[in-house]
Amino acid sequence: MVALREAWEETALNPFEVTLLGDLPMERARSGMTVKPVVGLIPPDVKLIAQPTEIDRIFYAPLKKLMESQPIPYEVRLAHQSVYFPSLRVENEIVWGLTARILISLFQYGLNYQKNWPFLLNSPNFHSQIKNKK
Repeated sequence: MVALREAWEETALNPFEVTLLGDLPMERARSGMTVKPVVGLIPPDVKLIAQPTEIDRIFYAPLKKLMESQPIPYEVRLAHQSVYFPSLRVENEIVWGLTARILISLFQYGLNYQKNWPFLLNSPNFHSQIKNKK
């Protein structure tokens, strides 16, 4: 299975230590590649090692904190403009892009938890020039 091979290449996760639970709907990566997320459980004491050619680092975040955190804007510079994507912040880590979309899918399909997830967010400094009329 591709997901287990990728996890092994990126984190040294032994595929035989994973209890597979199911899969999630396909997602498209920024590169255009289609990704099939697979959900599994690993032992709490498993030793993971970030492979520097694959990923920057590994961090742990409680699932409940990710579910309860509100989406915040994450700035991505494209050419000469900024685009703001929704992201999750837990402690000092920011989860955005494909990883965030896979988590939102897990919440919805795996845990039956609906989370407000806008496609794009306005800049944190954006102020509408339109006034509410009463």
